[in-house]
Amino acid sequence: MTWLLTALSIAAVLVLGTVGLRAESARVEYPPALDVERLLSAIAMVENWRKVSVSPTGAVGPYQMKPSAGDGSKEAAFRHARWILATLKSHGYAPTVYSFALCWKAGFDAFAANGFTAADSDYAERVRNVFYDR
Repeated sequence: MTWLLTALSIAAVLVLGTVGLRAESARVEYPPALDVERLLSAIAMVENWRKVSVSPTGAVGPYQMKPSAGDGSKEAAFRHARWILATLKSHGYAPTVYSFALCWKAGFDAFAANGFTAADSDYAERVRNVFYDR
């Protein structure tokens, strides 16, 4: 029993000591790169399940992009997706499916300020479910 306590104590000191020594060099760990084609497919499935080309708020195309973000084409969606992913990374956020979908729906500023709504969060959950279900 004594040897077990000693071993656990040594392990605790090693782990805590290692964490303390490396704290200043810690980096944000990002998940593997997201498949943009698959992300946009999930967005289109969630956004356009009723096959509406223009929403009441003026969003257009299968990705329901606001005119300020693009014309709703696949090329514009890819440009906007790459911008969102780059912006998340440059601000230190992990580019996950959920964070991407929140930015797509609510905008990066709302995401960064935690200014998104429960409906935005629900939307991001649905996109994540579709993304991982395929």
